[in-house]
Amino acid sequence: MVRSSANCEDLEEMSGAGLYDSFANVPVSDRGAIAEAVRKVWSSLWTKRAALSRSQYKVPHEKVVMAVLVQEMVEAELSFIMFSNNPINGASNEVYIEMAVGMGETLASAEVRGSPYRLVYNTSKDRAEVAALASFSYSLQPGVGNLGLEKKAVDYSRVKMTTNSDWREEMTRRLAKIAKFLEAHYGKPQDIEGVVVGKTIYLVQSRAMVK
Repeated sequence: MVRSSANCEDLEEMSGAGLYDSFANVPVSDRGAIAEAVRKVWSSLWTKRAALSRSQYKVPHEKVVMAVLVQEMVEAELSFIMFSNNPINGASNEVYIEMAVGMGETLASAEVRGSPYRLVYNTSKDRAEVAALASFSYSLQPGVGNLGLEKKAVDYSRVKMTTNSDWREEMTRRLAKIAKFLEAHYGKPQDIEGVVVGKTIYLVQSRAMVK
């Protein structure tokens, strides 16, 4: 995974989700592919969309810099974005989670039609609620023998998040506990991204929620 990490993305006053490019499924054995992905990430700092967004939030262009992270990619069974405070109603005792089958680009982009799982966990009542089940027709998965991601049809009859309510409730509870732990650690509500493989939860990043 070749990822952007700019000093002007995901600020407390400005969300930079999807503003700069990242590239999945880039083989480390292919030095040319790695170099090309790094160049594309760097150059995404100066796309028209990125420049307009910085101007809108009065971020000085001359002070922006881009680092590029080359990380081992986790092939996600499920990807999630969660907020330690519910961003819809502002409730501090509710954790709000959106989740999709496959890689997180499904959530970050509008490439796949449909909607994610929407889950709410009430920490006061120790109760998990399902606001919506996912309806994406396709997931984004690492291509076999190819760079990047490819679409794969989702059979929800084989996805535990849909078929097993006990498993869904337990996963929601585990994620919510992580969200509240990070909120306490950083001292402010968090916007968190991660993936699930089997029973293992991997955190990709955590940042302050946009005000």
